[in-house]
Amino acid sequence: MEAERALRAVGVKHFHFLCESDPIVDQELYLQLDRAFTDLRETLDAEMPDAILTLAYEGGHPDHDCCSFMATLAAREFGLPAWEMPLYHRQGETFRPQQFLHGQEGMELDVLREEMALKLRMWREYESQAGVMREFVCGRERFRPLHDYDYWRPPHPGVLNYEAWQWPMTGNDLCRAFSALALSISNRKNERGTAAW
Repeated sequence: MEAERALRAVGVKHFHFLCESDPIVDQELYLQLDRAFTDLRETLDAEMPDAILTLAYEGGHPDHDCCSFMATLAAREFGLPAWEMPLYHRQGETFRPQQFLHGQEGMELDVLREEMALKLRMWREYESQAGVMREFVCGRERFRPLHDYDYWRPPHPGVLNYEAWQWPMTGNDLCRAFSALALSISNRKNERGTAAW
């Protein structure tokens, strides 16, 4: 697996993948949100991290948008600070990597030479993404506190990147999946007599 090889290439030894025993197929996270979020909650409960870092809700890739939504839910439940970074989105015909779609640009970090060498080592492990990664600037990293998104609507009113690529899901499909997960969580909390989401 490319992600595992990339982490090991820079010396990361302790990591988890959601639903590792029964992996979720690329682009289909929105169809497995309840299962994935349950696994995320269990991981956070076991690891007790200091913060959550996720990807922006930007309509670039459906799995990235799902991660943004799950991070928002998890940050609220666990009382954790959450940060986001942009990966890519589309505005009209323009593919926009490493730029936030909504609001201010956040913090831009200069990547040191040693860090860039590690980053490039990770990039080389992602052979399947080589075409997309040519659009990225290796020395740029942007972060900001997780934006307060309206997940009940697509990230923007135009054609989303995965719609332009004619993948089988739409932004509205993801919003329906987000709503279903929120309803499922609310129902479980009501059954336990705790406050609903």
